[in-house]
Amino acid sequence: MGSGSRTTATATVTTAPTWSWTNPKLGEQEREQIRLALCSTRGRYLAVRASQLSGVPKSTVYYWAREGLIVPDHADLHPMYWSYRDLVLLRLYAWLRTKNMAPGNASTMIGSVRHRLDLGKLDEAHVRSDGRVFLHGDSAVDALSGQQLFSELVPWVDHFDLFVPVDNARWQGPNLLRPSRFTAISPWVLGGDPCVAGTRVPTSSLHSLAEDRGLDSREILHLYPFLKPAAVTDALDLERRLQGLALAA
Repeated sequence: MGSGSRTTATATVTTAPTWSWTNPKLGEQEREQIRLALCSTRGRYLAVRASQLSGVPKSTVYYWAREGLIVPDHADLHPMYWSYRDLVLLRLYAWLRTKNMAPGNASTMIGSVRHRLDLGKLDEAHVRSDGRVFLHGDSAVDALSGQQLFSELVPWVDHFDLFVPVDNARWQGPNLLRPSRFTAISPWVLGGDPCVAGTRVPTSSLHSLAEDRGLDSREILHLYPFLKPAAVTDALDLERRLQGLALAA
């Protein structure tokens, strides 16, 4: 995937270089985990973490929330928290803006997707849009205008799979299930923060030991003897990339 520019508070998001290990083949059990997560408010991320994981700059994440364009699931908390599905919806909103859909219309469509997820409608894992129309799944009814499209035209309208942000990140952010080779994300574990796969050790904790306390990999392994050296190296590399996204934004 080619490189492109980053977003501003009112600009669109374009594609960025993909990360390593962003396109694993998901099993049905993993896809079911995603389905359940998208239909709930699981996961709690502060704005900076929501930015790092969605690939949308923090200033833009705040702007969209402040303007009511994408109000996070945990907006009633202080500070605000974004849910796991909010990460996916941030990417969907950014995608709609690349289609030049008006901010208000894109916000309304995000609201319609969120409502359908609240109802547990898992049969439509994707939406379609060219910026002028918005279709839920393979429906031929434009959700923006209520008008019926010719069914022959529907397959030609660009689609956005709600699983794609998990399977293959379009923006400069990680896979939302397996962000790197030895790390994993589960909305049901530690608020959805990335962890070393198969453990409850947050990658952020390892990064803090390395950056704040100056420990090297050998010293970190002494504290976590059950971790593999390659897993520690991979977790630290993931966090450095995530931290780099925050600085670049």
